[in-house]
Amino acid sequence: MNNELERSLQYIKSKTNRKTGFVLPDDYLKDFSDTLITHKNKIISNNNPFQVPQDYFENFDEMLTEKIQKESTTKIKVIPLYKKVLKTIPSIAAACLLIFTIYTYNSSKNNLLFDIDTISQDELDALYENGNFNLDNDALSLAISEYSINFDEEIASALNLNNESVETYLNSIDPNSILDEIP
Repeated sequence: MNNELERSLQYIKSKTNRKTGFVLPDDYLKDFSDTLITHKNKIISNNNPFQVPQDYFENFDEMLTEKIQKESTTKIKVIPLYKKVLKTIPSIAAACLLIFTIYTYNSSKNNLLFDIDTISQDELDALYENGNFNLDNDALSLAISEYSINFDEEIASALNLNNESVETYLNSIDPNSILDEIP
């Protein structure tokens, strides 16, 4: 089998004109187990690395109390929490303000004080008569033309008048009384 391996390596070297990247010294693997065992024995020695000093346990109580006293007298660093809290207060306040603003905006949007469709004509007339509207003639004419109301037809239909009844009424009235009524 070694011959076949050597022949295949020689064949590869002859075809590629390259040497392999891994080169081992001759007889390296033959003595490998022996060198490993000797190296292992050097590492593991019979000496105990964990040795207790002499008179250690005799002075142990004294050393322990001294160490505890040193630790209790040393100043312990305490990270103050209030500095971190002071840094977060502005962001918390901004978040609360944002939530409050969104809440009031949505509630005012949904719950209007009045809706123009819910106001009756009588209420509008009362507001106008009390002087709560500051409208001039141009604004009134614009408002009337927007609704394009035909007042004559509405009045006639409300009073159930026709042309004949109006003529008889006007013929029956004394013209002098009409002139007296005009200011």
